[in-house]
Amino acid sequence: MASDNQSSVAAAPSLIKKKALVQGLVVVAVLWVTALVAEPYLGWWPAWVLGVLTLVAVVAGIYLWRQSKRSQGLMRAIERAMNPGERDAVLQELADKKLASGKTDILDEVARAQITAQKDPIAALQILEAIDINKAPALMQDDIRANLALLYLSTNRTAQARAVAEEIKLGRQGQPQSKAMIAAVVAEAFARTGSAQEADKVISVFDENDSSLAQAQLLVLRAKLFVDLGRANRKQALARLDKIAKLQPQMVLSFMQKGNRPELQQMARQLAQKRKLLPQAGHSTRHLRAR
Repeated sequence: MASDNQSSVAAAPSLIKKKALVQGLVVVAVLWVTALVAEPYLGWWPAWVLGVLTLVAVVAGIYLWRQSKRSQGLMRAIERAMNPGERDAVLQELADKKLASGKTDILDEVARAQITAQKDPIAALQILEAIDINKAPALMQDDIRANLALLYLSTNRTAQARAVAEEIKLGRQGQPQSKAMIAAVVAEAFARTGSAQEADKVISVFDENDSSLAQAQLLVLRAKLFVDLGRANRKQALARLDKIAKLQPQMVLSFMQKGNRPELQQMARQLAQKRKLLPQAGHSTRHLRAR
């Protein structure tokens, strides 16, 4: 989320999966057939009950469909904001929308936090901390917690990250990338607060070399790095750090900053020198990021 965390957790999940929708329709169809077949024996009341349940399902489906469309729109806005030239414009659009509606929308606030975090993680934290997560749609609560925990981790507030991570219920996420991202955040929070073994159980099921994880691959690597450090496995930690350098050199430089554990700072500095990641004379940090 911050400059060293380009792989922010996607907090606007895809709420409707085609496979789940088809399965749901099949179940409803089977129940209706069963109710009609049973009519000579049980009367019409099973069909009446099923009719009410079908109506409820339709209403819920319409709600989820609308939420899914809104989520997709916000994700497009976040992608636009990855371009520094578009960032302020997108934030202004969200501010104007909030002012026009006169109310705070949780989805919009999460998007605003993700965009703000690209430049100011502390300000983004304040946005997420103001959200009452328990009032958010159930399908979004863990995603919001993961975003909040990731920001705590990126600002070295590990105790707060751990507290939030413990509230996340792993296994509720269906999409593989989202599942890997959230698990990585939980694992890192555990590893950085003295529970490397517990963290390893969470993250070991994900293959750090699986390119299909896309953005989640970097977070999985990062989590495993902290598991290695927690287990005092310096050799494996160096190997993970080298992989991170190939995917996101800026993250290695961020590990050199004050606030990280001294051992990690030293390892990152040595690797940065070896791979010539440090700015050379006459080259700016901006030039480095453009590599």
